[in-house]
Amino acid sequence: VPTPEIMGEADKLPQLMADAGVSVLDTVPTLLAMMTQDIPSLRVIILGGEACPPSVAARWCKPGRTIFNSYGPTEATVVATASEVKIGQPVTIGGPIPNYTCYIADEQLNLLGRGVEGELLIGGPGVARGYLRRDELTQEKFVANPFATGGIDPNLYRSGDAASIDDNGDIHFHGRIDDQVKIRGFRVELGEIEARID
Repeated sequence: VPTPEIMGEADKLPQLMADAGVSVLDTVPTLLAMMTQDIPSLRVIILGGEACPPSVAARWCKPGRTIFNSYGPTEATVVATASEVKIGQPVTIGGPIPNYTCYIADEQLNLLGRGVEGELLIGGPGVARGYLRRDELTQEKFVANPFATGGIDPNLYRSGDAASIDDNGDIHFHGRIDDQVKIRGFRVELGEIEARID
């Protein structure tokens, strides 16, 4: 495990991991992009927390190594979708992991067709019931599932993320539908910062 000092110096991490024989790495794409040398012992890389630039995926893909791009907000217990990143293919967030469902809908919760951008809705056993002492926000973000059949996923989380589904069924992440941004995997609400500044 690297010291806090080494964590602040990304150029030292690859050698530390290579010396330790690290074979599986779960990280945000930003950290991977900052590393200047390959880690030959890595056989699995799991990315998440923020969008993965195709350039990062291309640089780290190599024979004998598998890279997964995962997606999921805290409200869905972090991982809700995943895909394998492959050389020469678009980087997507894949499809729902087992026992999860994903839908692309408009503001009125109407399902959208393939290739049409809308909001990503997530259902599954890990979806939270709401926010503590934030009833208004809970009602806005956690909604009854209008697409449910047979009692599966009675509630959905409105992620606030813009996405579309391609003809292969893979979900493409297009950013936020609001002014929220991510910095190294952490959510930042620009509106809250602006309110403090005013």
